[in-house]
Amino acid sequence: MKVEIVPSQQYVLVKVHGLLDEACKAEFDEQIHPLIDTGTKKLLVDLSGSDRVTSAGIGHLVTLVSRANAKGGSVVFVNPSAFIKLVFHTTKLTKFFDVEETMEAGIQRLLEG
Repeated sequence: MKVEIVPSQQYVLVKVHGLLDEACKAEFDEQIHPLIDTGTKKLLVDLSGSDRVTSAGIGHLVTLVSRANAKGGSVVFVNPSAFIKLVFHTTKLTKFFDVEETMEAGIQRLLEG
């Protein structure tokens, strides 16, 4: 998985590219989690570059949201593939995750939330 981080004044956009699985642990630990740990309160995660997720990948996403919530922050996932949407719904993670179909809807939700 590759990660592209795009800061803005109101939030940080994280674009993920590739399979979300156990192999992406380093990217989460070294690039994404430090954003929350250093005070980023609003994180927008663009999943359009990732069409698959494994159980390990779900674990990374759950950890990210939990970490943000514990620090008073929020995470919104946008542009999930059909497969990732199915996984989120099947696992009932839509009750725990904020997920939007488009970047615009995600930004609105993040800034209003």
